[in-house]
Amino acid sequence: MLKKTGVAESGDVYQIGVVLYEMLVGIPPYYNDNIQILYENISKGKLKIPPYLSKKAQNILIVS
Repeated sequence: MLKKTGVAESGDVYQIGVVLYEMLVGIPPYYNDNIQILYENISKGKLKIPPYLSKKAQNILIVS
């Protein structure tokens, strides 16, 4: 989506993961107030999973 080339089924799975992450953590993954940094984080950033989440919740986020 960031590259404006359309979205495949994998994009749907990614969006489910984004919604799950936001529900569990309270903010979207890769969040930043600066839109350019946000786009950079989405395309190249490493997902940071808070340690306070249960192992089951962490595993769901890793898989989705």
